[in-house]
Amino acid sequence: RRVVNEGKLAVVLGIETSEIFGCGGSELLPRCSREQIVAGLDEIERMGVASFFPIHKFDNALGGVRFDSGTFGTAINLANFKQSGHFWQVESCQGDGEDNPQDTHVPHNDVIDAGLIAFLPKGLLPVYPPPPHCNALGLTPLGEFTIQQMIDRGLMIEVDHMSLKTASRALELAEARGYSGVISSHSWMEPRLRSRVYALGGFIEPITTSPESFIEEWRQLRGVADPRFRFGIGFGADSNGFHAQPPARGAGQANAVSYPFKSLDGTITFDRQVSGRRTYDVNVDGVAHYGLHPDWMEQLRLLAGQPIADDLMSGAEAYLQTWERAVGVPGPACLAAPRRLSRSGFGPLRLGRTPQRVLSAAGQPSRRFGRTFRWCSLQRKARGARSAGVAVVFDQRGKVAFVASTVRGNGKPKRAKKLGRGLFVVRRGGGGDRIWGYRKGKLRFTAVASPRIAAKAGRTKAAFRATGLAR
Repeated sequence: RRVVNEGKLAVVLGIETSEIFGCGGSELLPRCSREQIVAGLDEIERMGVASFFPIHKFDNALGGVRFDSGTFGTAINLANFKQSGHFWQVESCQGDGEDNPQDTHVPHNDVIDAGLIAFLPKGLLPVYPPPPHCNALGLTPLGEFTIQQMIDRGLMIEVDHMSLKTASRALELAEARGYSGVISSHSWMEPRLRSRVYALGGFIEPITTSPESFIEEWRQLRGVADPRFRFGIGFGADSNGFHAQPPARGAGQANAVSYPFKSLDGTITFDRQVSGRRTYDVNVDGVAHYGLHPDWMEQLRLLAGQPIADDLMSGAEAYLQTWERAVGVPGPACLAAPRRLSRSGFGPLRLGRTPQRVLSAAGQPSRRFGRTFRWCSLQRKARGARSAGVAVVFDQRGKVAFVASTVRGNGKPKRAKKLGRGLFVVRRGGGGDRIWGYRKGKLRFTAVASPRIAAKAGRTKAAFRATGLAR
């Protein structure tokens, strides 16, 4: 958040590899141990890694993989044999969901015949029964140990590339511990599991595809999202692998991108990107390189409207809130604010606290804007207030300088002095000053403020307006 607030690009380190910590092999013949996994986790934490894939393209000692399909799937299956000592073990799927289908005959084409198949004895390739196909391998005991360790350490669990059976068990472990740090970053998870990820407070983003396909997946995600948590999406470009980037739609298509155009937040103007002598147009070139992602997002906005633009712009915040919960910040909930003021604040909301301490003590707020956090309240609103809520305002040093409540109670004491129209204050040396705000004779809010804010009525009113609790 500090890097983002400085207007810079925040990079979060993750790892996507098929044999994390050297855990190749299989459940029966693992190439790693618990001690090796712990040492590996210690090492990547020192590096600053925040998330990783326990499983990627091959079955390994931690669990089974979600198959690739078609000719590419056959090639990966051959590599799976080389790395793990076995071909993918297919079984009939039980219940809803499946892994990707496999060829039901021995394929022959130039790619396969010239590749790993040349090193295998004749007749060794498996022939599978008709789909639907599921990987028979789930999360191994070493895999369960790894997931529990990730939860203990607040590392985010990438569930993409896990087989249906593996991912289901990983989610069961996260559900048993109420752990939000579950990520699906590029559409490689059984879609029927998405609602479980969202119910945990996890984060999902689609892989980059044609605008029409991406929009359809976004709509599906919106349909299963949990309203208790902030919703937003990013996009998984996966440009370092075999994934193809979004193709051109054609300049003559409806809702083609018109240059120049504004960024999704309206602050930057983009024209056609130029590299050397080449000028790019997303309508005819597609996403030819990273610099055309803004153009592609403009295509999304033109086709799906402002809602998809808003959800893309909310993606970073939704991701960060998932990460906060992963490292121990309680999820969003309404506060039961104390009816009586103290000289330092209301309950867990106290003057001088940093954002981290506030979040740890009070949980995630319902809204964040500017230097303000706001929570809903379980108590009834004050008679002159718009709604019941509590909020804090941070000063420029990042410390709480103003705590306000619009819940009922805390009438003006006899010793209060008038600060301004409708404002009364009790000054406390060495602590926060207590403030009461009235509207047409009805209590509007109560607050505890730093002496600087409470020194003038204008500063107090500005701080209260900043909370968003003002009518």
